[in-house]
Amino acid sequence: MIKKLAVISIILIIIAGLLLSGCGKAEPSGFDLDGETLLFKGDENGKGTLYSGSVKVYEGEFVNGVIQGQGKLYTDGKLRYEGEFVNNQAQGSGILYSSDGKKLFEGFITENTGAVYQATGHLYSEDGEQTFYGDITVTGDTVTIGDTGVLYYPSGKMFYWGGFLNGEPDGTGTYYDEEGNVLEIE
Repeated sequence: MIKKLAVISIILIIIAGLLLSGCGKAEPSGFDLDGETLLFKGDENGKGTLYSGSVKVYEGEFVNGVIQGQGKLYTDGKLRYEGEFVNNQAQGSGILYSSDGKKLFEGFITENTGAVYQATGHLYSEDGEQTFYGDITVTGDTVTIGDTGVLYYPSGKMFYWGGFLNGEPDGTGTYYDEEGNVLEIE
């Protein structure tokens, strides 16, 4: 009977060790957020997670301790970006989310200073409908439309294709009705 209990105890210890491997304590990282050193849990040459206290800030791939590859970025525990990262910055194909979790942009981030994204892709309304395609600049939740692009009807069909000035069609492009016919605008 004692032998059976000893064998069962050893098996339980082995199972617990297997289940808890990778569940170690988060360690201080080389990353900083507003003066606070973030905690890191994972593999610096693989998948890992960064935390601010107990709140997740990033989860995804690392190469030599640098955020590189696919990942998800969080603000106040809410998903703000998922996609590609290059040298600790969101860059490449990805999706940006508003502070309330709605898809704001999907496309390709060509430049990222940390505070401002330059990108080409699709913008979405609060209802999740595509509203614009083209070059944009994103600063926080503020989006500035570039010089050219496409506007869409709520149905998803093209409304305008051409130039923009201060976020508005500048009249140099072409307007379309819902059926795709060119509209004559005077």
